[in-house]
Amino acid sequence: MNADRGGRGDRVYRPHVVLLSDTPALTLRAVYVWSLLNVELSILSARGDDFAASSRFVSKHRRVDLHDPEVVRAAFRDLGGDLLSAADVPSHQALARVRALDPELPTTAVASERLLDDLDNKMRFDLLARRHGLPIPESTHLRDAADVDALDYDGLSFPLVVKSLYSESGKGVFVARDADDCRQYLASGRRYTEPPLVLQAFVSGDTACLNVFCRSGRVLACDSYLKRDEDHFEFVDLPGAVTDMSTFLTNIGFSGFANFDAIRDADGRFSFLECNPRVWYTIGASAAWERNYMAVALADAKLGPPLEFAPVGGAQDFVQSMALCKGLLRFDKRSYAASSASFRALRLVLGDFVAQYRSARG
Repeated sequence: MNADRGGRGDRVYRPHVVLLSDTPALTLRAVYVWSLLNVELSILSARGDDFAASSRFVSKHRRVDLHDPEVVRAAFRDLGGDLLSAADVPSHQALARVRALDPELPTTAVASERLLDDLDNKMRFDLLARRHGLPIPESTHLRDAADVDALDYDGLSFPLVVKSLYSESGKGVFVARDADDCRQYLASGRRYTEPPLVLQAFVSGDTACLNVFCRSGRVLACDSYLKRDEDHFEFVDLPGAVTDMSTFLTNIGFSGFANFDAIRDADGRFSFLECNPRVWYTIGASAAWERNYMAVALADAKLGPPLEFAPVGGAQDFVQSMALCKGLLRFDKRSYAASSASFRALRLVLGDFVAQYRSARG
């Protein structure tokens, strides 16, 4: 534990949280939420140009080989860390390797490296979800070039979604309107068109996101919202979807942070599209509405007070002031609500000029 001097000279003890980082934009989201707590933050990064390390909330930064768990463990100990955590998928996989090497090392909850990849890989997630009864759209798997050549386009229903195995944030995702559109895309040679691929039935409806933190399949905190567009979403109770998600996570014994994307159709039924076993890009919105998942992780690690969250009540609109568009903030003046929660998140971002500047230049 580390000691800082308070304003009157009294000692204030703060846990030292060390974050593993491979995706700076996502790490920066995690940094902002950790900064709401009374902790010291350091970063162990796979990148020399990790702009998240320039955040005013980060005290120390080192570049390390995240693929070597012994190197990561040694760096964590050398920094005097109290808790090792992660943000993106590669850094969570690194955390899982360190945890496997040294189960006694203090880390936030994390699944095995294999389970993390099973959830992150679109094809294996599809298979895992079907095995455990999680409702997902119909799909076709193209494992190799032979599957692409043998594809019966006339037997497919359109529109459909073509996904690469590790697509994220819209990259590697293509909506084919008809058979010709699909055939041309697969033959284009463009990035993300090489198999293996997943062809997923297109489901129309409301886009829903479910966020969760678990320990050994037990949900410790979760929230859900409907996404209105890229910058606006509405926190709502989605009990049916939460039950489906929780049952799935219990069945696979998941630990750690995860985010699920789903679609609610006109009949109110949910289809789960994918799982991101990591911190999510909108985690600042959850924190702004008093659902701080880092506080949950800290409490779970016995370094913070125990927490209990009531279900998300009613509908609340949140304008995503923490979204980064090449380091710049995006606003929609037509619907921006001057709520204390929005300003709270906005204050964190605007106060981080160095990280924002380096992000913009990157």
